[in-house]
Amino acid sequence: MAKSARAKKAKKADFAKVKIKVGKKLKKAQNETKTDFKARKIIVAEQLARKTNETVLTKKMHNIKDLLSRLQHNNTYVRQDGINGLLELVKNKDCDLLVPHLSVMVGGAAPCMFDSDALIRSTTNKFIEALITKVGVHLEPYMNVIATHLSCAMVHLNMHVQGDSLKVMNLLVTRCPALMARHASTLLTNFLNLISRKAKNPLVETAEKKNSVGLVDFRRVLLDSPSNTMTATKWRIRLLQELSAFMEAVLAEQNCIEYHIPLTTWQSVTLGSLAPVATYDGVQGSIGGQVSLFSDTQQLATFVHSVVPLLFQVWAEVEPSSNEHSQGSNIINEEATETLTCIVSIITQLWKAAHRLAEQTSTECNWFLGELKSKFQFHIMRWFPCYRRIDVSDKKKKRGDDYGLQYCDNLNLSMAALALQFSFSRSLYDRASSFLAKLLRDRNRDGEYQLASLVEVVLAVLIPSPTTRNSDYLPPSTPASLLDGSFTCYARLHPLKKDRSQLLRILLAATNIDNKHIWECEQVESWIKLLVTELAEKVVTEGVVEAAIILGLRGNSRFRLHLTPRKEHIQENLRKRGVPGWSIDKVNLKLKFVINDEKINKFDE
Repeated sequence: MAKSARAKKAKKADFAKVKIKVGKKLKKAQNETKTDFKARKIIVAEQLARKTNETVLTKKMHNIKDLLSRLQHNNTYVRQDGINGLLELVKNKDCDLLVPHLSVMVGGAAPCMFDSDALIRSTTNKFIEALITKVGVHLEPYMNVIATHLSCAMVHLNMHVQGDSLKVMNLLVTRCPALMARHASTLLTNFLNLISRKAKNPLVETAEKKNSVGLVDFRRVLLDSPSNTMTATKWRIRLLQELSAFMEAVLAEQNCIEYHIPLTTWQSVTLGSLAPVATYDGVQGSIGGQVSLFSDTQQLATFVHSVVPLLFQVWAEVEPSSNEHSQGSNIINEEATETLTCIVSIITQLWKAAHRLAEQTSTECNWFLGELKSKFQFHIMRWFPCYRRIDVSDKKKKRGDDYGLQYCDNLNLSMAALALQFSFSRSLYDRASSFLAKLLRDRNRDGEYQLASLVEVVLAVLIPSPTTRNSDYLPPSTPASLLDGSFTCYARLHPLKKDRSQLLRILLAATNIDNKHIWECEQVESWIKLLVTELAEKVVTEGVVEAAIILGLRGNSRFRLHLTPRKEHIQENLRKRGVPGWSIDKVNLKLKFVINDEKINKFDE
């Protein structure tokens, strides 16, 4: 059917061209931009506040209130910007401007220790370090907040937060050990929870768990590493290192307070608190009632019974096989060396704490020896002295022999010092004496060990304790061998070496009237002769002069025999060279005691 004319016309109208007529305005297009709008300013009252020079602001003009509000934001980047701003303020602003805001800054930043973002936790650690450096002792009132949040981080459900909490612990123990000592009981308990958990069965009594010293206590079971990038062994070594450092700091601070306060006062103070004490190395403070772990025998015994089995569990995982030891080899790998070093250090700290409590409370340490003695002798001392296997191709390796073995001298000295306090067997004395004599004679190992620790072990072997003073545990050759090695080491070291005078403690012990079994050793007379020669011909330290005074006051006949013909040379040498660190008047005063002559002419000023 054909379309009508009307339909055809309507169809053409849709696409018809509009004819423009003269004198008529064009219609506006639908997409025309209108420009007849009006604009008004919106003024925020806070923008009118005048920001003076005293206001603590960041480069982005954010104050502390703005930064703390950002720390509460859900967005990670906003929280990161907030903690970075606080770190910027602490680094760039003066202490006087920061102290009034410490309360809000510490309270706002402390929860970031267990933030879900690793970068924020790392920045928080830097913030705390910078804050300790900048404000020092002013941070003491707020340390309780930091320690509380640290305790929460150590037992956090997020395993990565637990791992990063050790970094904060290391920082606080290094910079402010006294303030951390107030929270010793809580933090040490958290250490146990980091490395282990309570077992379902308190004691496992299976054939595989038995050994020659009895049952292995599995009341607590070791945990795995919280990080995929760190093995379980490395994680436990790191934990044990932090635990050892923390215990050492707590005990050192307790010793410092006991040194300055009488014993009766100290016993009353352990239940209360002390006035704050400031030192040069960082923030220090008092040890309050929370450090009672090292002041109460029952609490210390509970902690020892919990931690000692864990130490031997850790060692059992890295200890070399029995077949290797049966072949007479005391070679252990690097992980075993680090683990053994931590274990010996922790046991040493526990023994010091138990021994101090025994002296204060007039009790015995039998409970400690019963827990540890047999296990330590069987599991630890059978590797004494131990050597560490190193890669011969490693250019950065430490001093060792041609077979790729490194001497673990400091570790062996710690093992010997601890074992001599637990046992007095003749075999132990023989092994310790042989090791010490070789170490003292080997010039290639000078500087690889602490000389003060070596002297302590030598004295423990030379001078038996009262319980063994009348026994025959020391063979006749032992005193002569050790004295000869000590004399050789003393003669070999430079006269001005810092710790050289420590060896003179061995000479003074050998000339003590109570030690008759080592009086007649010929090395004693050779040592005395060398001492007099140094006074007459060389530059001497104050330790040499003090040792000579003690020998003179004791009326040692051999010292007087060598001293008498060289009095003038000694006086002339000290006048010419002096003593490092002493004034002329002090040298002159000490010289009177050395040569026992009141008519000495005073040195010219």
